[in-house]
Parts: sequence; C-alpha cells; structure tokens
Amino acid sequence: NPVVSANFVEGVPVTIKAEANAGYHFVEWVYLDGNKEKSFSGNDKETYEFDAEEITYIAYFEEDEEGIESIQISEDNCQKIFLEGTLYIIKNGKTYNVLGELVK
Repeated sequence: NPVVSANFVEGVPVTIKAEANAGYHFVEWVYLDGNKEKSFSGNDKETYEFDAEEITYIAYFEEDEEGIESIQISEDNCQKIFLEGTLYIIKNGKTYNVLGELVK
C-alpha cells in the first residue's frame, strides 16, 4: 500500500490517478475528515481532479474475482465484435466477454 504525499499551491487544479496492481481493480476514492473516512460524488473514477487544499485522499482496490480479468479498452487498443447477439472484445490476441471473462 504505497503512500504518496505532495505539496501543492492551494486552489491550483490537481489530478490524482489510482492504478491497480495486477489482479486488483480500483473501487473508489475516499477522503479523511479528521479520522473518519468520507465518500463523495464522483469518487468511482480512477482519475480525479480537484483544486489543491489540505486534504488526504485514499484509493481503495479489491482483488479481481477468479476467472475475470479487468481490461482497459479504447477505440485504438482493441477490437470489438458483435456475434449472435453478444458483444466480444479482442485485446492482445485474447477474446473477452463483456464481463471481462476470457473466452478464447
């Protein structure tokens, strides 16, 4: 669980990004209010932008389920095919269903 600490000029936009290790996926950001963790709107995105202030954010991750692989897809890094009413994603020579399960 790496901890990153940095100082920024108050009010300047800052972007933080949570990157999961292999076998894990990002769940949410929380912030500390005193010693209590608080949730907030928009906390389910891996990349979060805010104006710098004195605050502590924590990224939470969960272990991936067995047999399900988390993949990042975009128009330029994978192929999508629709076959017999089912969407499949092809990335790096592997075929996945929309649940992230490797099918071929």
